[in-house]
Amino acid sequence: MSKQSEVIIIGGGIAGVSAGAQLSQYCDVTILEKESTTGYHATGRSAAVFAPAYGNEVVRNLTSASEAFYRSPPAGFTEVPLLKPRDGVFIASHAQQQPLANMLNKSSHLSELSADELVQRVPIIDSAQIYGGALDCTGGDLDVGEVVVSTPGSPPPLSEGAEVCIVVDEDGQVEPLAELRGEPDVAPEGKDAGRELI
Repeated sequence: MSKQSEVIIIGGGIAGVSAGAQLSQYCDVTILEKESTTGYHATGRSAAVFAPAYGNEVVRNLTSASEAFYRSPPAGFTEVPLLKPRDGVFIASHAQQQPLANMLNKSSHLSELSADELVQRVPIIDSAQIYGGALDCTGGDLDVGEVVVSTPGSPPPLSEGAEVCIVVDEDGQVEPLAELRGEPDVAPEGKDAGRELI
């Protein structure tokens, strides 16, 4: 299959598809995805948790900025809920008493839990080993697969199993070489011997 594009995005996760959807309004975009489906790795795991109290201030602000969209998507975007409620807890040891207090002060999404209250929610915790924690009832599970497939204007991946290989020379410089293939990586030979294939 041969196709030319003005922009090539490597990776069909939520970031790649979102970028592709925006850029495709202005130019021809192709997304390359190694797996047989989009949203397969981090997008379907760590990115699938909506946790407004998690992370530094920048991360929390970005999460909060997306909350209205996930709770009430625009008409016609999807027919299924994008966010399913799930409580989250943060656990602090005795040495983490001050960081816990700082976290509680910075986020209106959290309520404090004693060690005993944490054990009631998570019985495998040894209450003697922890100081306490925090409860977030505003988070949940994101249906990132639905977000990916419902994003309007998102171009499809070039093909299933599209793998991008970049050659790095002895000085750590990336050479302008990109190859698409479906087979596993093989060690470079001939003039490419001694160079790293990533």
